[in-house]
Amino acid sequence: MATEASNTTPSSATYERPCCSEKTFAYLLLRLLLGLLLLVAGTDKFKSAAPPYTYSTLNWHDEKDAAGNVATPGKWLNVAKPVYEFGGFNNADLFQVKSEGLKKYVWSGEKISNFLSWTFYYFAQTLPYLMILSGLMILLGLFNRIGLFLGGAIWISLAAGQMTLPDNATVFMLSQYTLMYAVAIALVRY
Repeated sequence: MATEASNTTPSSATYERPCCSEKTFAYLLLRLLLGLLLLVAGTDKFKSAAPPYTYSTLNWHDEKDAAGNVATPGKWLNVAKPVYEFGGFNNADLFQVKSEGLKKYVWSGEKISNFLSWTFYYFAQTLPYLMILSGLMILLGLFNRIGLFLGGAIWISLAAGQMTLPDNATVFMLSQYTLMYAVAIALVRY
């Protein structure tokens, strides 16, 4: 009897996936939604602040003078400033190492704060490009699992930034986006 039960289960080699199943349509709709969400959110970062609205990478990045100093801050600063300031990333005292014995092995507080500042800066500078790349990967179906994982990681990182404020409503919304990516990854085989 045990051998009969094992023979009646379909093996993975002979199982055919229907191309028009409800799971396939669910994955397609979710993929379209998530890809468009990232693509639109990424391109919106390059929109000018005032009418007539134009899209350019110059709107996101800082405008620098001939000496290399920032003449006009880019749009990234307005987006990232609350998390940077209110989250405490610009506070060297918050990251100060108190142990005198570890000073020669661990960075001083100022260096840790500067490291976090530069890490935060480079993340903010590359964020729209990562959003657009991930959105295109999801929409076009190129490396679905990688694109969906990257998209979910982007929303998790944004939620983590909002957690430092704390802004619970925004964190909840970003967590729902991440949950949709988890569902899409679970449906990717369809």
